[in-house]
Amino acid sequence: MLFAALVLGLASCNQPMATISGEQDGHNYVDLGLPSGKMWATSNMGATSPEQLGDRYKWGHTTPTGEIKGSEEWTGYQWSRGTESQLKITKYCNVKQRGDVDSLFHLEPADDAARANWGGLWRMPTLEEVEELKNGCEWEWCKNFEGTGIQGKLGTSKSNGNKIFFPFRENYVSFWTLTLNPDDCRKAYYSRSLTHNMNSDVAPRKNSMEIRPVFAK
Repeated sequence: MLFAALVLGLASCNQPMATISGEQDGHNYVDLGLPSGKMWATSNMGATSPEQLGDRYKWGHTTPTGEIKGSEEWTGYQWSRGTESQLKITKYCNVKQRGDVDSLFHLEPADDAARANWGGLWRMPTLEEVEELKNGCEWEWCKNFEGTGIQGKLGTSKSNGNKIFFPFRENYVSFWTLTLNPDDCRKAYYSRSLTHNMNSDVAPRKNSMEIRPVFAK
């Protein structure tokens, strides 16, 4: 399942641009006027400002890894046993040949890093909520966010003009959803953004990525 690519313009973004609508359980959020009413955190987990990358987590882990995306082995992933060639998934599995079937397609609260670490109403977004975010904003590549020299994606709400920023790691933005890939339970959905396009994709659950929490008022 892919989101439609968006052609983006260039922007220096050297003036204050990020919107803070309020605070929930000690963390800032922005109201983008989305139909679902979801509020998005203004920063990634582990970051103290929008331009910081924050911590990285394996899908379904509640403690950060600090590892580089794609370098992890399945032996370091808590919901699996065995190696790549004989891998069995021990939770969030929908195919008997892949492991222990439980037919769970979304992370439970205990395995949701946002809920476990931020508490309250915060949680990781679903795939559908990420799609709503991307369709609900106009997006541009920001070369110099608020004069910090940080590049990333700046979204402006189509309904109320509020803004949200996602910093680049090298030349991309990525963050996990809490939605399992129904076609292959070894993978889960994440949001992936390059300079001139945005889409959703799936990645092995053992990989480490950032997390951008959401909540509903």
